[in-house]
Amino acid sequence: MLLEANQKLEAEMEQGKKYVKVIGQYLLDHLKKNPADAAAIMTEGKTIKGSIDAMRQEATKEENGGMLSDPEGYAVVLHYFGIDGQAKKPIGIKTEDLF
Repeated sequence: MLLEANQKLEAEMEQGKKYVKVIGQYLLDHLKKNPADAAAIMTEGKTIKGSIDAMRQEATKEENGGMLSDPEGYAVVLHYFGIDGQAKKPIGIKTEDLF
């Protein structure tokens, strides 16, 4: 299942914009440390783009003021895929690197 999850992420990363690649790489790194989470990544209909949309929705909530920290954003990504826990490491991406 781990191989299939990696292939799913890599295929979406090849087709995506830079921010899809950033989140995809985070998920690939997460799977290296947490291979049991591969089943969650393989959930039908769950995509990197969908996780980015979930982050956007979370950020636009009034209490978040349109922004999320790295750990908050990655926690949303993991939650979107049904993975419990917090993001393990902030990676400090500059906004201009995303576009």
